[in-house]
Amino acid sequence: MTVTVAFDGAFAIDSAGDDAPLAYMVHALRKRLDRPRFVALVRHPDWRLARRLGVETAANLEHDSKTASLGRWYRGLNYGDSRSGLEAVAEVVASADLLVLGAGNFLTEVGIDVLRGHLPRFVAMTLAAQMAGTPVMLFGLSANRLRHPWTARAAQWLLHAADGVTFRERIAIENLEASGVRIPDHALLPDPALGAPPAAIGLESSLLAREGIPLRRGRRLGIALRDLGWLGRATAEHYEREQIALIDAWCANEGDDVLCVPQCTYDVDGPRTDDRRVAGTLRDHCRFPDKVHVIQGRYDYDEIESFYRAVDGVVATRLHGAVFAARMGIPVVGIAYEDKVRGFFDQLGMLEASLPWDASSTGMLERLHDLMADGDRTRTRLRAGIARLQAGLVTYVDLAERLATSSQGSRTGLTAGRRAPMRSMPTPTA
Repeated sequence: MTVTVAFDGAFAIDSAGDDAPLAYMVHALRKRLDRPRFVALVRHPDWRLARRLGVETAANLEHDSKTASLGRWYRGLNYGDSRSGLEAVAEVVASADLLVLGAGNFLTEVGIDVLRGHLPRFVAMTLAAQMAGTPVMLFGLSANRLRHPWTARAAQWLLHAADGVTFRERIAIENLEASGVRIPDHALLPDPALGAPPAAIGLESSLLAREGIPLRRGRRLGIALRDLGWLGRATAEHYEREQIALIDAWCANEGDDVLCVPQCTYDVDGPRTDDRRVAGTLRDHCRFPDKVHVIQGRYDYDEIESFYRAVDGVVATRLHGAVFAARMGIPVVGIAYEDKVRGFFDQLGMLEASLPWDASSTGMLERLHDLMADGDRTRTRLRAGIARLQAGLVTYVDLAERLATSSQGSRTGLTAGRRAPMRSMPTPTA
């Protein structure tokens, strides 16, 4: 009997770091299960990576854009809405043997509203799963500090309602506990993006040629930028000023240049989530614009990762710029604009390579030069850390397989009872 696994996360929005965890789970579960069926609930169902992964897609509860969502709750929940889309989502959940929610930073507070935002969406999906008797797995979640008491209550309900709970960083658990959230049995596991199938060696050369980017003559710095405007104008201006100074200092040496690798190119809601925009702005304001190359195409996660093979060192603000660079064994400094960046380097055993968001360009360069100067030791540490973390990823697959297969034959639609939550799961040491 075919096992069906449904996923709901931040997929199909041109974000490499959000797509890679799905690629890992699909790839790993396909090895475990007999001809499984995968369905991803996404904002935009026409998604090129889904075809590559062999995953069906269906529209999730989100609107097509932020503009369409203004003043409205989720699709199907507003007065006058057609209920067909809502019913279709519910049917995907009801027909699945497992609903996987995540991975990523979904336990966040962007406003308290029952039917809007990341956390409320997972609450709504879990409620639908409870009605259908479908087990729920919380997949590699991150968490920030929660200020509003009802946000904390919603997070606690979600965690205790799920049949399996996995976190991506230790600091996520600390943030929730500091917010007054009681944490159920759970597993602390590495970032699942670390297990996604990598691109073929040499792909980066053909992609760079397609982009019209010349071969490097000296050292090439990779940068994974992101717009920090949502943290306030002063924060964004300081960050961009230091990134420009970093670019200028690097490019001052003859032959050295910079490659800006966009982890997210989603521009449906405006330029803020398109890393190419901030990269272009910084290039235009630096002293050496001709030495700053910005990747312009839209690529899948593995293609994005391959670009890091073409650089000598990386400064990454985007979390998965750091993850991908580390997988490639490239010396990398992470800019911790959120706790999840610092959390990754903590798990990697290289916390010294993580700097605060307001770090100076001088501090970034000094830290990167230290890592590059002792290149062999840095690469050895990176490879050993990545191998250790990758070994811990199997717990995700073990849990998903157990929940999906145990639900078959025990569910009778709306009358199905809830299974007992997991009592213990191994937590790999970081």
